[in-house]
Amino acid sequence: MLCPVCGAESLVWDYERGYIVCQSCGAVVEQLFEEHCFAKPMSTNSGSEAGIHSVRMGLEKKKRYLRERALKEKSSFLKRYEELSSRARKNVVVNVNALINGGRVFVHVKERELHQLLSEDHELREVLEKVVESDPVLSSRTFRGKVALAMMIKNFRTRGAPCIDEVCKVTGVSKTHARRLLALLRRRARTEII
Repeated sequence: MLCPVCGAESLVWDYERGYIVCQSCGAVVEQLFEEHCFAKPMSTNSGSEAGIHSVRMGLEKKKRYLRERALKEKSSFLKRYEELSSRARKNVVVNVNALINGGRVFVHVKERELHQLLSEDHELREVLEKVVESDPVLSSRTFRGKVALAMMIKNFRTRGAPCIDEVCKVTGVSKTHARRLLALLRRRARTEII
């Protein structure tokens, strides 16, 4: 690209002011930004100072628009989070990462503890993986239900009968839910899964 005034090839892109300027003669060769502001039109005889104010205003307007758009996105995310939080049941929280990236949005507060328990108790994890997950009826339960089933099966193997109160305390399932799971295990035991 050549300067139309002096013919020099030494042109500089001035991104701050929004111009392409010739280093040799100082002429403003071209504008980098379109001006859509109500400012004084740039005159050709006053140099580059006449259009600087309107270019800066345009850049500020664009920055303001981007900030407002980001704020609007955060606001809609926050509204969605508040809506879901108000619908959550007792001991259930909204998983923010799942809300952003997709996945299961409602998570029970005990789930993190149960994952920790499974990482520490290898026998319980083995029962969960090999017995509960391999049976289609048992594997269709929630994560807490599966861990409760695994605890019951482990107790059947070691103690003979599971303590429902202990299972409820550790997993956070209700006593009614635990009794139903125990009845399900007894029905499945007839088909020799234990």
